Amino acid sequence: MAKDPIQMQRHSLFTKLTERFSPHAGSGLGWRLVGYATIALLFGIVTYVVVYALASHAFDAYFSRECVYCQRLESDAQTLQSYVNEKNISVSDKKALDAWVEDAGYVALQIYRDGMTLYDSSMSTDISSLNISSGDMAKWQRSYPIVFADGEASAVFFDNIGAQGRFVATIISIVLGFVVCIITLLVLMRRIVRYIRLLDYELSLLEGGELDHAISVKGNDELGSLAQSIDDMRLAIRQRFVEEERLRNREYKLVTEMSHDLRSPLTALIGYLDILSLGKCTNKQDAQRYLQSSREKAYQIKELSDDLFDYVLKQHIGDMDSSCSAQVPIEKNQTEQQSCYEFLPKVLDEGILELTSAGFQIEYKELPVTCTKGVHVNQRILRRAFSNLFSNVIQHANRTAPVCIQCSCLETAAVVSITNTPAPEIENTAGTGLGVATAMQLFSSCGWELVVSQDVEHYSAIVTIPFTAVV
Repeated sequence: MAKDPIQMQRHSLFTKLTERFSPHAGSGLGWRLVGYATIALLFGIVTYVVVYALASHAFDAYFSRECVYCQRLESDAQTLQSYVNEKNISVSDKKALDAWVEDAGYVALQIYRDGMTLYDSSMSTDISSLNISSGDMAKWQRSYPIVFADGEASAVFFDNIGAQGRFVATIISIVLGFVVCIITLLVLMRRIVRYIRLLDYELSLLEGGELDHAISVKGNDELGSLAQSIDDMRLAIRQRFVEEERLRNREYKLVTEMSHDLRSPLTALIGYLDILSLGKCTNKQDAQRYLQSSREKAYQIKELSDDLFDYVLKQHIGDMDSSCSAQVPIEKNQTEQQSCYEFLPKVLDEGILELTSAGFQIEYKELPVTCTKGVHVNQRILRRAFSNLFSNVIQHANRTAPVCIQCSCLETAAVVSITNTPAPEIENTAGTGLGVATAMQLFSSCGWELVVSQDVEHYSAIVTIPFTAVV
């Protein structure tokens, strides 16, 4: 059976209106507001009913008193007499009398003369000429003499004071019910309004940069969801700022460490070239050593600058993982296994040459020739590490005291100990403290260990080199 198109159209319109004006499913705040409005409306209705009942009863009790009722009737009679005198109205002038009754409000009027009913406000026709007998009605009702233009007549007033009182009671009840409804709604919504003000205050704190101040999340409605979203955004922004600060610190640390690494071989290179150019080296064999060391330092500077360039380039194109350590750039040479005696003396000779060219007296105990066990070696990293270590000695050691370098071979590791006397504070060159810290990181990346201790009179740096296998 086909459905009525008009009925289908009405149903569709009703569905659209319902979806438009009803809270969405899961809309906690919407249903909450509907509940508040319902409660406020119920309070308003109860207030209206109670106030109307009390006011109506009070008005009825007041106007039903005999003295009040008689006073109202006398007032009606005086008003009618003044109206008749002013308009010069006769008893048969029904139109004028109807106008007075309408203006008086809540009053019914009957006029009698000689036992006949001449006017009745409840009747729509003129009965003055119909000779209708008043019967016993005019005898027991309170009447007032009114002098009309065509003679005196008795007027009987029916004043419906109770209806007037009920009208006033209705007005008062509606006003009070509306006020109670509004006040109830405001009281119920006060919590929501306070929460919105709290969110506004907390958002102003976020605008001022107070990202550590958590957003207050209350309830499971839309406001609570909004507050949670704002707090999640706050945490994300704060995490982003922390990450940016970490990246800035990482970049700063990298640049300072690389600058320090570059300065160490550059200082040694300048020292070697000064010795050669000023003719301080008279021995041809020593001159050749200085020249060879200068060449190695120049290549070391080039490698460090290449590392720094590669790192910056990778950071720029985004190929480097932001979570990887930035303490040292990625080295191109992989770790290899060499004999401890094959690698260590060469590195130490370079450091001793730097110390000697800087004017230090060296006491050197070489590694035993029997120490042939293998160690993991990354030449570039370890040369940088020892260069930082010797550069720190040059900057902070007392040049009048000897620098002791001792090598020993234990069962599981070789040990290099560098000890000296710290320079007096007045002679001590202020440094950044990055040399030793960078050296520790570099040694650790190769599996070696550096332990540094210092007091007023002694400074020591001990490098432990674990063995891997016999070569």
